[in-house]
Amino acid sequence: MLSNGIKQEQIISINFEDIDFEHLNNYRLLYDYVKPLLLPDKMNYVFLDEIQHVLSFEKAVDSLFIQKNVDVYVTGSNAYFMSGELATLLTGRYVELKMLPLSLREYCEGLEEQSRSSALTKAEKYALYINESSFPYALQLEGRENDVYEYLSGIYNSILLNDIVA
Repeated sequence: MLSNGIKQEQIISINFEDIDFEHLNNYRLLYDYVKPLLLPDKMNYVFLDEIQHVLSFEKAVDSLFIQKNVDVYVTGSNAYFMSGELATLLTGRYVELKMLPLSLREYCEGLEEQSRSSALTKAEKYALYINESSFPYALQLEGRENDVYEYLSGIYNSILLNDIVA
């Protein structure tokens, strides 16, 4: 976006897993935080990552959506978003893009971009795919076993604790 001429001031990005934004835990606080940051005569891009941490977030999203010159991008990663309930809350106001794990072909292309695959057989590439996982970020860890293990453990624990137990 920045390389296309969009100014940093036009981009508002909030990750609700970042403790710096922990205080924005309900729709009103979120809206009151974002609204004054919007530039009236420019296009604004609002990115709300892991929005499920905000109580009644759909009210803030709807209110931002109806503002002039505002694009809102929302991400979430728990069972709530997978259930279809989000579609009910934001009816007619969203486009859903599901992020899936990499296919084996995509994984191998990623290995090639990193120059990790030149000496590997197809069987070795497949073994890496199975062992390191098919999540895109795991590919960026470039085979560092401890980092891959920590990353996958974090995903597992997050799903187990936040989506299944809760």
